[in-house]
Amino acid sequence: MLPLDAAMQAIEAFMATDDAREATAQELQLFLQSMRDGAAPIREAIYRAFNDNVGILSLSEIHNHELMWSHYADTHKGLVLCFDERQSFFNRRRSENDEFYFVRKVRYSEGPATSLATIDGDALLVTKGTKWSYEREWRMLVPLRDATRSLKVGGDTVHLFAFPPEALRGIILGAHATVTLEDSVRNLLNARLELRHVHLSRALLDFGERSVKVQWPDINE
Repeated sequence: MLPLDAAMQAIEAFMATDDAREATAQELQLFLQSMRDGAAPIREAIYRAFNDNVGILSLSEIHNHELMWSHYADTHKGLVLCFDERQSFFNRRRSENDEFYFVRKVRYSEGPATSLATIDGDALLVTKGTKWSYEREWRMLVPLRDATRSLKVGGDTVHLFAFPPEALRGIILGAHATVTLEDSVRNLLNARLELRHVHLSRALLDFGERSVKVQWPDINE
């Protein structure tokens, strides 16, 4: 069994190189499985190393689920970005063995919650409990060292990644989004030529059906 310091150094050194991009799912599983019977501090070290080095871009197939707007868009006061999944931005893997920079569909399982003691690669990265299945999530793994910009927000670090303008198809304002937010978004779209194709729309709450509907066509005109 590796000492804690050695395990941390090995993981962090691996994730800091381009070799990490060539790690196969099988190799990742073997690595994690070899560590799962170790002492709790080593499992925690593995978790910290991955958390500090690998980010997950979480996307959804849907834009009209009431709970999604409540949980992830500031209780309907935020907005949703609508991407074109056909853009090459969402499939930039260098080889079949590359685990980074391509979207994969999340699997939802009835099984017990995954822990670092019983983990394999896919269970860690793209499996969630069935109670979350309404989210219809897709994920893309990214090395955090590739972030365009990193910001301190409270006690956390937020890693921001640039995306090509052509990957963005639309922006949907929440039903409770303020006029200030709407004006800011509209001004941004009008000021940048490369964003003129982006449709700006607003969500409406349908209390009868307990759902969210999107007001089309766009409201930027």
